[in-house]
Amino acid sequence: FEDEWEQRKLSEIADHRGGTAIEKYFDDSGKYKVISIGSYGLDGKYVDQNIRAISNEVTDGRVVRKGELTMVLNDKTSNGTIIGRSLLINTDREYVINQRTEIISPKKNFDFNFAFVTLNGPFREKVKRIVQGGTQIYVNYPAVENLILALPKIDEQRRIGVLFKQIDNLVSLYKNKLDQLKNLKKSYLQNMFI
Repeated sequence: FEDEWEQRKLSEIADHRGGTAIEKYFDDSGKYKVISIGSYGLDGKYVDQNIRAISNEVTDGRVVRKGELTMVLNDKTSNGTIIGRSLLINTDREYVINQRTEIISPKKNFDFNFAFVTLNGPFREKVKRIVQGGTQIYVNYPAVENLILALPKIDEQRRIGVLFKQIDNLVSLYKNKLDQLKNLKKSYLQNMFI
């Protein structure tokens, strides 16, 4: 690819929907998995806190669709460990967002896999520069959607997105293998000294 990358505001290439307080709809047998501040893993994966919410008019309006992303807008620490992190949702109507989380819906000129890589990479560093607060920091989405990101043509985005997805899968594979080998070593050592 030889085309120049464009500088675009997030608001030009993605729509959004905001979360609201849904704690009163939490129920162990609820239909939806809840995405809240504790759901954002440092590896870009969803952390299941076993919080579920029932289906009703309020929660159904905040359900995440396949190919959308969610972004956390506050952090309980001042160092910004999770602020601005995004999750890519690969299933339809399984998750609902709580307050201080935003749903980001990429438009047709913004590939969702590329969006995931970009929003968790260079774009997140820009988000961290506009935080407010002290011991608990936060950002407002209107400020986030005005930030600029670099955007290649859609075909190049798709290829980049697929490449990084393959790399993530490979890293996960090797991490699982490493964990298995550590468990095997631990088992051998225990048996050796009996």
